[in-house]
Amino acid sequence: MILFFIALEYISAIVATIKYKKFASKFTALLLFFLWYIAITETSSRIIKSYGHKSTWLYVIYTFVEFNILFLMYHSLTKVKSTKIIIKLFIVIINIIYFIEVYNKGFVWNMTSTVVVGSILISIVLILYLKEFLYSDKILNYSRSFYFWVTIGPLVYYLGSIPFQAITNYLENRNLFYLQISLAVFSQVCIIIGFLWSKKEVK
Repeated sequence: MILFFIALEYISAIVATIKYKKFASKFTALLLFFLWYIAITETSSRIIKSYGHKSTWLYVIYTFVEFNILFLMYHSLTKVKSTKIIIKLFIVIINIIYFIEVYNKGFVWNMTSTVVVGSILISIVLILYLKEFLYSDKILNYSRSFYFWVTIGPLVYYLGSIPFQAITNYLENRNLFYLQISLAVFSQVCIIIGFLWSKKEVK
């Protein structure tokens, strides 16, 4: 299932690359970078592990990139001034937590606090954007909206992942990780649908 997920990550990144011009924007450029970054990080982790080395440090760096990119994506997308202010505040909060955790744990431990808080904060941002989306004309044809699909997938993933991330260092049943991977698969599929199914918005 892990190999299937990595393959899906590359499919998502390739589809995004092919369809980029159709939805070109700062939001989409950041999303495209992030999709390739996810795929390359997962591949690099497996290669490093195959040589008997730990790859935790890769995910420590990934955590920093992940939340900062997501916040910047929706800061560029939202038109609501209060949401932009909230996102800026969340960027400050998550980076303070991140650097405190790096200082205390270094690059050899999972960034549990950062990931849990980051998942909560980004979920709030995604919900705020969906609320904005709901009150816009875009809701009339939401199923063909690019921004709907690339928001609903990650929202389900981050909301669903919060319980797993909170106890990740204490899990004895490793099968629970497959539930989290399933959420990630759902997110990637939604993003692929967004690029393939959505109509280009006319400004």
